[in-house]
Amino acid sequence: MPTTAAIDPGALTWEDPSMSMQQPGTPPSRQPLLWALGAVSLVAVAAIVLAAFLVGRQSTQPGSSPATVQEFTYPPAPTTPDEPEASRYLDGIDVAKGVSKVVAESYGAKDLTDIHCPDREPIQIMNTFTCTFRIAGEASEVTVTVTDSDGSFEVSRPR
Repeated sequence: MPTTAAIDPGALTWEDPSMSMQQPGTPPSRQPLLWALGAVSLVAVAAIVLAAFLVGRQSTQPGSSPATVQEFTYPPAPTTPDEPEASRYLDGIDVAKGVSKVVAESYGAKDLTDIHCPDREPIQIMNTFTCTFRIAGEASEVTVTVTDSDGSFEVSRPR
């Protein structure tokens, strides 16, 4: 006769030890949280480095900064003996030479022709005036700003 055994279904449980992430009674592991924080930090640092690179690269591109100016100093035009010292003027020809040099050397323009700057602009701090010229046949101009009482001036980027 066959032998039978009674089996209690509640007594049998099957557990695969490879499926268990932790031992019973131990606190949860923080390793996944640390990996996630590390990944987020790495992405943030990469974004900051990329942004700094792009901003630095943009500021070195030609035409990227309209506020870029170059200062140049030429002696003021001579005054007549009856003019007071406060009425000194810049010589237009000397200013044109300075503008030509700045535009060619600082802004890389080639084939400058027909440079014209007004004559006898007063040497007064923040006095501004326009000089016109042609770059490779195209009309262009710059703004010249007197920066001190000695006749120094700044030349804007050609436009």
